[in-house]
Amino acid sequence: MPTPWAKTNMRATTVSASPSTPPSRCATAVARRYPMMQMTKPRESGSALMVAMVMIFMLSIMSVSVMRSSTLEKRMTINAIQTATTFTVAESATDEVLNDETNLKHAQALGMNKELVVKTSGNEADRGIRSAARLYYVGIAPAEGFSFGEGTATFQAFRYRVRGISEIKASGAQRSIEQGAYQVVPGG
Repeated sequence: MPTPWAKTNMRATTVSASPSTPPSRCATAVARRYPMMQMTKPRESGSALMVAMVMIFMLSIMSVSVMRSSTLEKRMTINAIQTATTFTVAESATDEVLNDETNLKHAQALGMNKELVVKTSGNEADRGIRSAARLYYVGIAPAEGFSFGEGTATFQAFRYRVRGISEIKASGAQRSIEQGAYQVVPGG
């Protein structure tokens, strides 16, 4: 049965002098010989296209969610790095202030629980990190491990409290730590 869009008057594409030659191999000749291979009108009406579009939509949704989670992980990593950095810089600021004996003398000269603010070297120019420390002279106490007894104080300890503060200017991450220290001196 010919299809409605096929031409009915087909001419052979090959001419044969003898009847023993095989017939033409054009598309209509093959379709007449094998009716299963005839072109039929499509019956899917776009269902394969719809399935493909749904799959593409699902893949795009999954890729957007993966991008969001990787962005969140990046932010978490940056926050962890900045927290560790500000802690280290604040601790370095307290150590820098305590290791300079002139700072201890100035704090002691101010009096008990008076604040001495010391701007530490930090990395402000290089990395945008500011740091400072506040040093307090707390008072005199017996030097633990150096005194011979209650009544005989051959050594005494000047007690100090220092608070280190650091900040990363670009992100606003801040950290503050506090340490106590004492300086053993001969009593008297």
